Amino acid sequence: MKPLVLVFAFLSLITNSQTLTPVYPSSGYSGSAFSKCVVLDENNHLFASTQNTTLNPLMGRIYRFDYSSGNAVQTNYFEIPTLTAGGDFANSFDVNQNFVVAGAPGKDGAFTNSGSVYVFENSTAGTLVQTLTAPNPAAEDQFGKNIHLLGNFLFVSQISSLSGNAGSVYVYQFNGTSYTYIQQIMAPGTPYFGSKIWTHNNRIYIGNGNLYYSSGDFQSLKAYVWNGNSWIENTAFNFTNTSAN
Repeated sequence: MKPLVLVFAFLSLITNSQTLTPVYPSSGYSGSAFSKCVVLDENNHLFASTQNTTLNPLMGRIYRFDYSSGNAVQTNYFEIPTLTAGGDFANSFDVNQNFVVAGAPGKDGAFTNSGSVYVFENSTAGTLVQTLTAPNPAAEDQFGKNIHLLGNFLFVSQISSLSGNAGSVYVYQFNGTSYTYIQQIMAPGTPYFGSKIWTHNNRIYIGNGNLYYSSGDFQSLKAYVWNGNSWIENTAFNFTNTSAN
């Protein structure tokens, strides 16, 4: 009887399976690497095209799809028309109930590749409401390399491609009107600190790595908690061997 049960289970799985359908922009396509960064916000799903390449030097965008009907319907796309392909818009972005926040780490500001961050309304219109730059910018800082939202807090990493760069994470807090800068989290001597940012419950986790573009080569992971005034280090996880990395 056991083989027969397995056959019935397999047939049931096939009968109840769903057909997968591709998702792609119906308008406004620009850039390459569509869906390099994806954020799901209830029935609104957002996909970014970015990754400027020699063969396709176009500006990236964020595409908004509505899934309320059970099908993917594009409702809009977010962009910064004044950016060039080298701005690397939407290399990283995140969403909360009110905002879509996207980084453009290659944006030239006061310095080359100092970077910028753009805050849009989380709506179909997607109106740009705020532009952020690092409080103390420098060349090749790439402010906006990683973006993460947690409650009223916005975390923005600054990861330079320059050898030996320690990196840092800037913290902003929403005051009811706009995001205001409150803290710069640093880890002196830690290479590429801020290569990745995660959050879980009320903690933030900041990783660092050996290589600029390799998320798999983390050397350590630091956890931080909010003490009412600032984010303070709570726990550190050090990876000292190949299997841990």
